Amino acid sequence: MKYDKESVLKGAVARSEKKPTTGQSKRATQAKRKSKRAPAAPKNIDTTLVAPVVARVASRKTRKSATVTQIGVVGTKGEGSIAELIENWKPLRGCEEVLKVWEEVMPTVRKILLKVEIKNIEQARDYLQALSSHTAARFTGGNVIDDFEKLLCDDALAATLALSVTSTRAKSTRVRDLSHLRNIRAAVLPVSTDVRKALKYPRRQLPGRYSQSEVTALFAYARGNSSQDSSHLLAALLLCFGAGLTGRELGGALGSDLVSTPWGVVIQTQGLYSGGDRGAREVPILAKYEDELSALAKIVGNNLFLGLSQEGNSQSPHKLQRKSSGVPVFVTGRARSNWMRELLENEVSFISLRKAGVVSAHDSLIHQISNGLTPDDKSYITAVRGGMSNFDQSKHEHLKQYKVGM
Repeated sequence: MKYDKESVLKGAVARSEKKPTTGQSKRATQAKRKSKRAPAAPKNIDTTLVAPVVARVASRKTRKSATVTQIGVVGTKGEGSIAELIENWKPLRGCEEVLKVWEEVMPTVRKILLKVEIKNIEQARDYLQALSSHTAARFTGGNVIDDFEKLLCDDALAATLALSVTSTRAKSTRVRDLSHLRNIRAAVLPVSTDVRKALKYPRRQLPGRYSQSEVTALFAYARGNSSQDSSHLLAALLLCFGAGLTGRELGGALGSDLVSTPWGVVIQTQGLYSGGDRGAREVPILAKYEDELSALAKIVGNNLFLGLSQEGNSQSPHKLQRKSSGVPVFVTGRARSNWMRELLENEVSFISLRKAGVVSAHDSLIHQISNGLTPDDKSYITAVRGGMSNFDQSKHEHLKQYKVGM
């Protein structure tokens, strides 16, 4: 909501000149007038009130437009550059093993990461966490850490991240850190190496999709409750069942990310910086969810669909549902499976599936053969959207409007 600065200032003056109420003595009134007040803000300072979420959204959009330089230094207003983050970063609480030896491993961690081209602040934090944990473990074990090749070789990675190694860290965390360390190694040591068997994690199986009765129960629960969390859960359901967004993407989705095109509603998502096929992309919303999501976006505006947690962070989808709700637990992976099934039922082509972020096997033959092929916007949006009737763009004039080459 925007505030008129002039109206606010006039209101303040009017209140300050308000006559004393009946029963207030003249002496009390004079004493009140003599009380010290903070000096008025200069007229050239904008006193517009800004909600906390707007600041977070601005920060997010600054990161989206940040420019990557050769060594990964990104200018980001309010957050500093990636180089500054690397120079000033320290392990968080819960990383006691790293904190104990941080002064010793810090020079190596910083020296390596300043050689890596890093895309954004979030990736920098992930790289710092993964590399510092691994380097600290190697240093504590009496190993050399100033030799990058020895530090990042598969033998060293296996010693800290293999499934057989006893650790309190979850398998998913180790898989993620291993991916980050391999990306770092590829940047500082561009030499191909064989992957050790100990580092070949079994592929995670895709969660089974929801039955139609379960989908109906989830939507009925979200639509039938008036709480704010229920509204956020409804947005998560629409985005996940309707566009296949992942949990991480859901937390950063804004109402203003929706775009109205002549053929359907599309959401612009920054995706995941790791995973390749699910990077920044435009995903058409399934026809049966587009009207409800569009109406919700009109209310949300330039704020987050899922809102913010009490700590001021992006809301996690799995925390939006009460444990005693009596309906199936919402899992983004399962909802995404339903979405992919619908695309297959709509007979969406391979190149459109790839553009939407469904296909992930980069090294497959069909990926190599189809390299460079991309569908035009009309056929892509129409195919993924599905639906039995044509899209009525006049119902979505409150959304951003399509431009060629969006």
